Amino acid sequence: MRDLIEVRDDIDKVDKEILSLYEKRLSLSNEVAEYKKSVGKPVFDKEREDEKIETLTAGIKDKYVHDGVRELFTELMNDSKKLQYREISKNKNEIPEGFSLVPEIDTKDKTVAFQGTEGSFGEQAVYQYFGESVKAVAKPTFFDVVKSLTEKEVDYAVLPIENSRAGSVYENYDLMLKFDVAIVAEVIVDIRHNLLALPGAKLSEITDVYSHPQALMQCSEFLNGEGKNMKKHEYSNTALAAKMVAGSGDHKFAAIASKRAAEKYGLEIIRENIQDDSQNQTRFVILSLNRFFSKKSDIISICVSLKDSSGTLYHTLSHFAKNGLNMISIESRPIIGRDWEYRFFIDFEGNLLSDNIRFALYGLSEEMESMKILGNYKSGRVTT
Repeated sequence: MRDLIEVRDDIDKVDKEILSLYEKRLSLSNEVAEYKKSVGKPVFDKEREDEKIETLTAGIKDKYVHDGVRELFTELMNDSKKLQYREISKNKNEIPEGFSLVPEIDTKDKTVAFQGTEGSFGEQAVYQYFGESVKAVAKPTFFDVVKSLTEKEVDYAVLPIENSRAGSVYENYDLMLKFDVAIVAEVIVDIRHNLLALPGAKLSEITDVYSHPQALMQCSEFLNGEGKNMKKHEYSNTALAAKMVAGSGDHKFAAIASKRAAEKYGLEIIRENIQDDSQNQTRFVILSLNRFFSKKSDIISICVSLKDSSGTLYHTLSHFAKNGLNMISIESRPIIGRDWEYRFFIDFEGNLLSDNIRFALYGLSEEMESMKILGNYKSGRVTT
């Protein structure tokens, strides 16, 4: 048996040879990129990759070695492709087609649609982002909100996209694809739920509580404690629940809604901040028909449809890792009419003017079945 130091010396020699060959392979990849660029040939050639893997692994009987060779050369070819994407996209237009660089998003004296009614968290998001000069327009459904934007009834639309406790609002991901709209901003609203009732009502006499299903879920600790004897009723919107309680004239009814709703409908706050999570927040996106972004924009949202083949999600994510990009979130949605096939909505940090962003987006556009940039905008998150 050889000494460990001797074996490690041999391993170091082999590693140096591998490193030299790796550098040589990447140099050859640059030549390939130059050729493909000159003739307009796409970088991604799945048939060629599959044939090469089959040739390299043919005759290898040991499964461990077979799988290792497949993984090694798959990764080598991925590195080669990403290098080629960089070379080919270097001189491409910095700003993607359809997008416009602006100093900042104009928010003064705008008309903005939101879902619900006066006193809702959607309305709060509108005023929080646009200020008091805004004209907020209430719509009954999320669909109506976006439709009013596409029909140019309003300048912007506001949609909730994610709650820190309840998760994503999947319906609104689908709406952003159904309509040709772009995300130009986001706003984070602190969700503070309160138990509201008619003036003079007492907690002990309340028998029924009304609110949106998510609000009821977000206040489960209170409802299973002090409110355990209340019958829970789901309502389409927290503010509408408050409006109904105000019009009922019944001191036994209560709603879970915002302080804004209490002020709007003349209700009294029986219990304040009854949400389970003191950090409960909802992320709203601001939608526009114009694809604006600024130099301060630091989040990019995209949607990709993957080709139906092994490892496509892994290869998708590698574009972010190889280009040093930080992915914030990824959500999957089924593609209607295509069983067990999915789209992925991905948020990651960056600006469309960045070289690394351009390299990653070019690679994704080459390899994905489809890719759409939903927007590049300034984060509304507060970090500490």
